[in-house]
Amino acid sequence: MLSLSLLAPLSLWYDPVSRFGLPVDTAPQAATASPLICFIPGLDGTTASPFVQWPPLVNAGYRIRVYDARAEPVAATIDAEVGCILDFLREADAPQTLLMGESYGGVVAASAALREPSLVSSLVLVNPASAFSEMPSLQADARTLSKVPQALFPAASFALLGRKTFDAGFVATAVRDVLVERKLEKLRESEPALAAYYDAALAHLVDEISSQPPKCWFDARFANLRAGCGLLEEGWEALQPPLLVVAGTADALLRSDVEAARLAARLGPQ
Repeated sequence: MLSLSLLAPLSLWYDPVSRFGLPVDTAPQAATASPLICFIPGLDGTTASPFVQWPPLVNAGYRIRVYDARAEPVAATIDAEVGCILDFLREADAPQTLLMGESYGGVVAASAALREPSLVSSLVLVNPASAFSEMPSLQADARTLSKVPQALFPAASFALLGRKTFDAGFVATAVRDVLVERKLEKLRESEPALAAYYDAALAHLVDEISSQPPKCWFDARFANLRAGCGLLEEGWEALQPPLLVVAGTADALLRSDVEAARLAARLGPQ
């Protein structure tokens, strides 16, 4: 597996404001003085999923940077990923850094906060996959997928993992917003620049979903998940930055509501 220690950390990050053309009126000094949100995506490396959340955060004065693990064709080790993230945080030198990880990314983000807490002002874990050792169903799915040939991997991964993460309520809301209430169409009339941002981000998200990395990439990510969760189980109590866990019941694969309750019982109020 590739070690990212030889790579420039900036090459694996992007700014969704500039990539998708979000119109922002910011003072020049905000480039270094604003608080920074760094987003670490989930197992499949899909980076554009929170695109709806970025505009209000940017308008509130935050800078956003997204970690793009797919920028390299070979998945890194968990140690190298954490090192790359910490290298970026050092270079960013922000007055405040909120590190946010989704699913698999929550394991990586928490590992980074454990290794160098001085670089992380606060930590947000969204639907975290941090209890992999207590998820026999996910472990079984990972073992099954490791035996599937590349030609069948996209279909098998959707059958085993994708359908469990499918949120019917979210899809129903999106369909209603687009087809019934015509929200995006109305936005194109009232705020064409913001609508153009949504169009660009949606196109990028669809492209990410339809062009999944190869099986060997996912095999390495599952290995990272096992290793990262093992390290966290030994070190949760040493976590220093304030922690917020965002959990729910829509994802039948991870059941982050159970994990949030487990972490609350173990760590106490933050």
